Amino acid sequence: MPSNQTPNYALNQWERDDRILMEDFNADNVKIDTALAAEAKARAAADSTINTTLSAHSAALSRLGNCQIYTTSYVGKGKYGQEHSNTLSFPRKPLLVIIGGVEYGVLIAMIQGCQSIFHLDSNDYVCIATWQGNSVSWYNTRNPLAQMNDEGKTYNVVAFFAMD
Repeated sequence: MPSNQTPNYALNQWERDDRILMEDFNADNVKIDTALAAEAKARAAADSTINTTLSAHSAALSRLGNCQIYTTSYVGKGKYGQEHSNTLSFPRKPLLVIIGGVEYGVLIAMIQGCQSIFHLDSNDYVCIATWQGNSVSWYNTRNPLAQMNDEGKTYNVVAFFAMD
């Protein structure tokens, strides 16, 4: 019989002098199997909800017909400043570009024609944007993170195009 149990799932923890019984292992396996099944069921339910929501939103947007959504990503190069501007080019002229740095939880939004870009999590990080046709370039004079250009970090991009 084990002397101790784990705090979360009450799994058996033996000391050197404890008698080890097959029943204890079987009971632990049932607890683990039950917990894993509950987690899998919860994830499947969450995925189903997310997929249903995304499908509903996609269907609603397709009925509107007034925008197209484009996604891409890039990996930061660790540079910042005007001489090391970031540039993204798109297949069409974007009206709105949103960039998210998942590892840091930072997010910036750029609106076509606006020069100043504010991080949505910090007003201390202002970027300067330049728009040309289907491209946007931006820089920050403070650091690579503020410019969304930390070396080796992946940044996800969502752009919205107007429909013709």
